[in-house]
Amino acid sequence: MAFVAGLWSPKAYITRGLASRISAKERRVISLHEQAHICRRDPLAKFAFSLLTCLYPPGVRRFLQAEFELAIEQLADEWVVQRYPQPAIIAQALLQVEKIAVNAQDRQADDAYSYFARHAVERRVHHLLGVSEYRALPVVTVVVLAISATLSSAAGVDVLHHLFETLFLH
Repeated sequence: MAFVAGLWSPKAYITRGLASRISAKERRVISLHEQAHICRRDPLAKFAFSLLTCLYPPGVRRFLQAEFELAIEQLADEWVVQRYPQPAIIAQALLQVEKIAVNAQDRQADDAYSYFARHAVERRVHHLLGVSEYRALPVVTVVVLAISATLSSAAGVDVLHHLFETLFLH
């Protein structure tokens, strides 16, 4: 498992189970990727975004959170490319961790599973290698849409309340 934990002073962790199954290059890529999340304060951003979307219907909430997570994963991947300019090796590390995660799930083992691998790996690899026309919505766009929808919903509640009150009481 490779992950970043902590909202105010996040720290990166790579378990021995994962570290023992990957090469030194892949370990470097994963470490840089997790460092990107620390520098960008992504755990705090994900927490804040989850608060913004907590009142949405489950399907909408899952979609928005998945797009937000894909966007921050792609930004972390780009951060890694700036420091380790070998996109093919970065893509290889993503695929290797995904392979380990799938095998771990098949065996019901947790020691090699990584959240690093669970974010639309195919889309991330295509983006890294420049073969994809699709890119996640920019983080700012997703946040603005979530805030706009929240404010619109809040503003509309009063109108709907009075409409139903008028219909049923008069």
